[in-house]
Amino acid sequence: MKRVHTLLLGGTAITKLPTSIEHLTNLDSLSLWDCKNLVCLPSTICNLKLVRLVDLYGCSKLNSLPENLGNAESLERLYMSKTAIRKVHSSIGLLKNLKTLSFNECKGLSSSSSSNKLWNELLPFYSMPRSPDPMDMLFSSLSGACSLTGLNLSDCNLKVISDDIGSLFSLELLDLSGNNFVCLPESIIQLSKLKWVVLDNCTSLRSLPKLPLNIESIYAEGCVSLEMLPNQLKSRDLLESSLFLHNSFKLADNQSCIDWFILGIKKSLKISLSPTEKYEIVIPGSEMPEWFRHQSMGAEVNIKQPSHLYNEWMGIVVCIVFCSHDVDHQISCLIPLYCSLIANGKRMSPALGSSLIPKVLPDHLWLLYVTPQFFDEKSNKLLSESDANGFTQIGIKIETGGPGEEVKKCGFRMIYNKDIEDLDRTMAQHSNSSISPYESMAMIVECDKAKRSCDDYDGAGLSGEGSSNDISNPKRIKRHTETHGNYDCEELNEYKDCDEELSDWDESN
Repeated sequence: MKRVHTLLLGGTAITKLPTSIEHLTNLDSLSLWDCKNLVCLPSTICNLKLVRLVDLYGCSKLNSLPENLGNAESLERLYMSKTAIRKVHSSIGLLKNLKTLSFNECKGLSSSSSSNKLWNELLPFYSMPRSPDPMDMLFSSLSGACSLTGLNLSDCNLKVISDDIGSLFSLELLDLSGNNFVCLPESIIQLSKLKWVVLDNCTSLRSLPKLPLNIESIYAEGCVSLEMLPNQLKSRDLLESSLFLHNSFKLADNQSCIDWFILGIKKSLKISLSPTEKYEIVIPGSEMPEWFRHQSMGAEVNIKQPSHLYNEWMGIVVCIVFCSHDVDHQISCLIPLYCSLIANGKRMSPALGSSLIPKVLPDHLWLLYVTPQFFDEKSNKLLSESDANGFTQIGIKIETGGPGEEVKKCGFRMIYNKDIEDLDRTMAQHSNSSISPYESMAMIVECDKAKRSCDDYDGAGLSGEGSSNDISNPKRIKRHTETHGNYDCEELNEYKDCDEELSDWDESN
């Protein structure tokens, strides 16, 4: 059958493949998914010059690959998850077109697996050297796979990650979740193309090293021992990255995450996010920063603001305080949480964001930021529409995807041109003093409050109701001054003191 392109034998009871498979010279895909009785592969499989996909997922009795695997020169995707593989021949490094390699739940690759550990313990009694660590050999061999962009080593019982991982220069996605290592090697900084790092449920992980600057997302959910994040969060090197730190409880008091998020907003305003891109973090915590001007208990908050501000709109920042409770053991371990922007009663498209959260989760903060380009043209026009008084109603709404979820509080802030000045002060202060961006932003908020008291802005405040905080009402200012007299002067002096303090920051910079 020389014209066969795809051969699907998944779930069958076969124990081996015939050597004649080499005559399927046009074979592109070979699937042996969940062939639990398969114990070996013929060496002739490596003569399939055109095969691009080999799926061996769930072949739980398969413990080795042919030694001349490197001859399969067209192979792009090799899935070995849940096999009994113990070592991989160095010829795998000859696969110049290999892009994706998965060893998920291949616990035999770890030097701490029961068979490898017992063998290494017996070797000294026979005056024999210890066998090389299978994972060290794998990383060393893969250095020749110059097209490898995705590597999955999740749940492999790895207690140490070899320095040789730094030689996988083409890697973009690295999944090490569910392992038992305490730290990552510093050589990971050499992976200049790395974009996504998955470290979920690495319960022994205590700190993260300096990471490559191209990182887009760091997933470290359930890292219950994680105490330290990279110093790059403070030096602003990773401002375009997203952080997902559900259930990493020891970071609950680590303010650097929020500092980093605020700084990232400023940077994104300068370089512009791509239209489909958003910038977000999920971290333990229950206190919403006061910088989020419009806040409300529950899952919804609405404001009114003058429609002309649409022309100065730069983006929206949202903060959500949420938790979940295990009320149904039958539902999935992950539950979706959705956030939408509502303009004049209509939902804007696409949704601001969605996050998959574990069933059992204490209070967490979800912060996200998008620009106007994130929404389609029709939705953007909704923000320019107004009622008879020239106001636009804007709000956010959070919806849960299952029982047991609770949104405790939500808030947002529309970012306009004038807000960049606030962010400029925050970043400048962060560069030149020990005060964090969050602390200096809080001081700016206090100045804003004092100024709004002085000017008596006719706005929504923190209640989530009414019109914009940003528009003053001259009549009410006059009435307020006449009625309260010296009180107005006290508020003015309070604002003046804050303003002078900000001026001192600027001068020091």
